Amino acid sequence: MELKKLYPGMDLLNSPKKFYSFDSIAPNKKSQYVDGKINWISLNLEYNPCFNFLKDAYKQDNKRAFFKLYSKNNKKSENCLILIHGYNGKNKKIYNQLAARFSRKEIDSLVYVLPFHFERSTDDNKIINNLQLSHIFEIYRQSVIELRLLIKYLKEIGYKRVGCLGFSFGGYCCSLLACLEKHIDYIISMASLGDLGPLLGHLKKSFRIDTRNYEDTKQNRLNLFLIENCLDLISPISFEPLLGKNNILFIQGILDYRAPIKDVQKFRKKWDYPKVIWYPCDHFTFILFNRLTIRNAVKFIFQR
Repeated sequence: MELKKLYPGMDLLNSPKKFYSFDSIAPNKKSQYVDGKINWISLNLEYNPCFNFLKDAYKQDNKRAFFKLYSKNNKKSENCLILIHGYNGKNKKIYNQLAARFSRKEIDSLVYVLPFHFERSTDDNKIINNLQLSHIFEIYRQSVIELRLLIKYLKEIGYKRVGCLGFSFGGYCCSLLACLEKHIDYIISMASLGDLGPLLGHLKKSFRIDTRNYEDTKQNRLNLFLIENCLDLISPISFEPLLGKNNILFIQGILDYRAPIKDVQKFRKKWDYPKVIWYPCDHFTFILFNRLTIRNAVKFIFQR
């Protein structure tokens, strides 16, 4: 199996823009402007997955996404912040509330919905429920492609500064965007690392490919191949950031076993020690610090 055929550069450096378009049609097809300002952004796509066995799923679902643009009193600001939730997130309302609060601070915001999540999924969504490493790779690939194009689109409609705030899986997306997308102005990465290597033990256990209980199936062989050969393609630590360290902020949990302190510091060292803020929490209790996150993020954004 050739790596380039399986995962051809993730198409991250040369995004297939011809498959994507943006417009301002609202999901209810009512007024799409408020006082002359776009308040909905819709994404139309014709995405071609790397893995052939996922093509049927992509034909049936995941075709269109709507992102509500939150702004203070419907007046456009110079800043736009994209919020990116975690993998298999359960509560989009939390992120909508964060976006609304950021807009009150004169930072226009929208919540980017990952492929096959929330309204981009069906009730019997096999992609998320039947978790496989190949699914994660595919969703990661598509997310970064879409986010790069979304950032460019936001610049085209007049925003001077566009940044991303991502949690967990969304944080990985943010970090990779900092390495690949020249139009992004800043990132805030929460509860994530730059290297998926430290998670190998968890991945092998999750996908049942540890040496003790290994099942020699086609899917497990693919999972093992992806872990051993493709991690560098999706690990931000493998790249040099295009952003300066003053435009990068890490927010981490001291008790977060998914992002241990030593691995966070390893990532920071590779990227010349961007600023990090530590919360006294684990991976699942960041929500308790939402107000603090807003204060830290607003201060960081307006210092740029």
